[in-house]
Amino acid sequence: VRVRVCVLSALVLFCMVRCLQVVSLMNLFITYGDTFLPSPSSYDELYYEMIRNRNSFDSLKKMTEKFGAGSDSAQTAAATKLGLSLQNIITLIEHFLGKIDSQCTAKHVVSLERDQVMEVIRENYGSLTLRLHDNLDYYEKYAEKPHEKAFFTQLMRTMVSEVRRNIALSSLESHSMLEEFTTIR
Repeated sequence: VRVRVCVLSALVLFCMVRCLQVVSLMNLFITYGDTFLPSPSSYDELYYEMIRNRNSFDSLKKMTEKFGAGSDSAQTAAATKLGLSLQNIITLIEHFLGKIDSQCTAKHVVSLERDQVMEVIRENYGSLTLRLHDNLDYYEKYAEKPHEKAFFTQLMRTMVSEVRRNIALSSLESHSMLEEFTTIR
């Protein structure tokens, strides 16, 4: 039982660290996206997807609350850091959900269509207040670690086998498809 607890504890810590990396990347997009996103509508799409996937962020927030009060200092530190990094995303979601709910009430509908939600997002950027995070311009250079290599190898093998299983091409079709791929620039 003690071994299971240690393994579970390590797994939770690993997940929180990976989630922190993803959330930090999302904060980079939220805060500085105008410097590298292709267009202003990309912000609209990003915010829309965050709102649409709010249950995932709510679950992540609950996880940080649960493990932030634990006895494992590494988990507590990771959970606290992740919780702080989630603030902008939670603020963004709550801000726009309030505006979307107001529109629903005003229009006497249960929910809005995608285009209507996008319009609410575009119209309410000005009233959104976000917090600037430190060190978003600092990143750790990716270096494949041995335990990740096995994961990515298995992932690629699974993807290749899925493609092979789901796409049945005759040799003639394969040849013509490969010729098409060689002309793509």
